[in-house]
Order: sequence, then structure tokens, then C-alpha cells
Amino acid sequence: MSGIYKLLYRFDFQTAHWDARIGGMLLLIWVLIVVCAISSIRSQSMSVGQQRLWIAIVILLPLVGLLAYLPFAVRRDEMPHYFRFRSKDRHRPAVRSEGEKSNRSSNYK
Repeated sequence: MSGIYKLLYRFDFQTAHWDARIGGMLLLIWVLIVVCAISSIRSQSMSVGQQRLWIAIVILLPLVGLLAYLPFAVRRDEMPHYFRFRSKDRHRPAVRSEGEKSNRSSNYK
């Protein structure tokens, strides 16, 4: 048996020792994720009722609530370039000829 297979057989979940330290660290990580989600909800421009509803969903439905909130977590003011480029693709102006461009620029002088 080669060295890589010996290394892979050495690590398996059947012999994992799940104790209070591992459970505590997983709980701490989960609490930090929920705190970050609540902080994100509070910073959104929603009404107080909507914020309370999202916080209740995130807390009462642990994994499903976070996954449901994830699409709403993106704020437009943090990603202006992305939304600006998307809006330009949708509303692309018609291409003008050089004569129209020069006539238009002379109107502004």
C-alpha cells in the first residue's frame, strides 16, 4: 500500500472523538454566524417589522433561515459596480453616427 493510501485510511469519521470541546467550538462558530447575520439584517434599509421578522426566521429556523436570508444579504451600496454594469446591459442606448454626435455636442456649447 502506498503512502497516500495509508494517510487516507488513518483519517476517518468512524474513529472521530466528538467531545465537549468540539461541540463547544461548533456551537461558538454557529453563534458567530448568527450574530453576523443579525448584524447584516440590522444594517439593511428595511422597516423595523421586517428586520424583526428576518431575525426571528434566522433564529427559529437555524440553517433554513440563514439560507433564505442569503439572497437578501447583498446590499446595492456595497456593490455599485456590479449593479451599474448590469443596468447598462439592459438599457444600452442605440449607437449613433458621428454626425449625430457632433450635432449633439454643438447644442451644449
